[in-house]
Amino acid sequence: MPKEQSEIFWEMDDLVLKTKKTSVNIETTTNAAGSRRWVESTKSYCENAKGEPFIIGVLSDITELKTREEALIIAEQKAREAAKIKTQFLANISHEIRTPMNGVMGMTSVLQNTDLTTEQEDMVSVIERSADSLLAIINDILDSSKMETGKFKIDQAPFLLSDIVDDIAALLGVTANAKGIELVIDIDDETPKVLLGDAGRLRQVLINLIGNGIKFTETGYVVLKVKTQIDDAAKRKRIHFFIRDTGMGIEKDQLENIFNKFEQVDGSTTRKVGGTGLGLSISRNLINLMGGDISVKSNVNSGSVFFFTLDLPYDENAPIEKAKTPDTFIDFKGRRALIVDDLDVNLSVLKSNLERHSMVVDQAKSAVEATALLKAAIANKTRYDVIITDFLMPKIDGLSLVKAIKNSAYFKSTPLMVLSSVDTVDSQSSFQKYDIDKYLIKPVKTAKLLQEIANILPKAASQTGRRLETETASKTNVTSKEGCAGRILLAEDNAINRQVFQMALVPEGYDLDSVENGKLAFDHFQREKYDVILMDVSMPVMDGLEATKAIRDYEAVHKLTPTPILALTAHSSAEDRVRFMKTGMDEVLSKPLKAGDLIEKVKSMLPEKAKN
Repeated sequence: MPKEQSEIFWEMDDLVLKTKKTSVNIETTTNAAGSRRWVESTKSYCENAKGEPFIIGVLSDITELKTREEALIIAEQKAREAAKIKTQFLANISHEIRTPMNGVMGMTSVLQNTDLTTEQEDMVSVIERSADSLLAIINDILDSSKMETGKFKIDQAPFLLSDIVDDIAALLGVTANAKGIELVIDIDDETPKVLLGDAGRLRQVLINLIGNGIKFTETGYVVLKVKTQIDDAAKRKRIHFFIRDTGMGIEKDQLENIFNKFEQVDGSTTRKVGGTGLGLSISRNLINLMGGDISVKSNVNSGSVFFFTLDLPYDENAPIEKAKTPDTFIDFKGRRALIVDDLDVNLSVLKSNLERHSMVVDQAKSAVEATALLKAAIANKTRYDVIITDFLMPKIDGLSLVKAIKNSAYFKSTPLMVLSSVDTVDSQSSFQKYDIDKYLIKPVKTAKLLQEIANILPKAASQTGRRLETETASKTNVTSKEGCAGRILLAEDNAINRQVFQMALVPEGYDLDSVENGKLAFDHFQREKYDVILMDVSMPVMDGLEATKAIRDYEAVHKLTPTPILALTAHSSAEDRVRFMKTGMDEVLSKPLKAGDLIEKVKSMLPEKAKN
């Protein structure tokens, strides 16, 4: 080994002799063949019979072990990156799939409420059943992907087991009756009225299992039996669920495999029933997440029994809100809504459903249009009883719109509902920070949507359509002071931010022109004279740095006095500030910013003649 390595080992020997303690070190060295090796060196202190000290040293070549460790670290990093990419892909694909599905199911709902011939009713019914089947497949795939990435959440809330069972009986009873088999529900008297758990996921599991029973049974019956063991001391009840059918049964060698992804009892291309092969896998994962496990017993041609157990807390006094039948109980007469969605079909469906229940509806295809309607409402001193917005929209999304609404003194208390095609914990938590009233996943059943709107509407009589002469929020109306304090050009691609700047600067007496990108800013600069330019850094078409360079070059060619340029940016590191200054910007203001800081900075940058 090299001399330097030998000296290190001699130092280790001296330390062992001095301290009489074993020393273990891992070093790299180069052997006689010139290859790099990892070596573990163990030195132990010993004494012979005469009490003379000596050292036992063991050198172990651990190169292969270290190589495997490095490979594992690299593999782990790649796996984490892949999981991150998959999570983002899941959010995107959820949006891309659910959005057109919302149009299909929504327009089907609208069609069902129009005058149709018998033949047309049959056609619409086929479309509805096909859409429901497709949505079930989509949900299976998305649920499976979310479980893989760990982005799955089990909720805890009071629910009535009887409600779940009633829903399932109504949903699947028709299918069972059509096949000539009987769907039987048997719940023992010990089952508590109110349980605490995830009602939606329990319903999903039961629908999967009972639906499979109906699917694979040609004659006989499918039974859901619920038995309960009481543990009053712990305020928990052990609920046993049994789903028994008299269907085709399952071969013994397939019993465990059926819970694997994409496994099917009948995997042939000529099988009579369809499906993704994900239902049982998802059901087992859901039951596991709820603290239980699922098993199956079966005999070929004698049917199957699927069973699972859940330990659920109970509270007989927990409040449960019973759903109403929308067409009977909900009347939105005198109420006014603003709906925001970038797709015409979604606006059409939602508007039609709300107007059918006597609600007055304004609609906007973007956050920019919505902002204009909100400003008009402020100017007219009128209100919206509810604002319903889509999440994913081009340029400005629903989250940005919600932020702006909650920052408005006039509208911050208005009930807010978000309809999203993205079903992730992160997206929901982002909105909950702003105290929205409801977050629903598209497509939403009409009955559920109407009920949820009714739940969040203020109980007091609607103020819709009346001018609120004494409303203090009218102070937010943008009115300029007499005289012009200076001319300002604002380049900012975010419509909400442009509104914020306008509401901060115009009341101070500034004449403000706003544009959406750097190219438009440069065009305006060539035509008009401004005292200060507020320049966002990140913009489409031409960003703030490119626009600033174009302005400075133009000023140099035409021998003009440089116009002060204030950079507006979320990039606030020292390196970024230096880069902005080198481009020709005079000052930098970091986002998010306060109105007072903006006004003070603008005043400090005004030319003396403008200040006077």
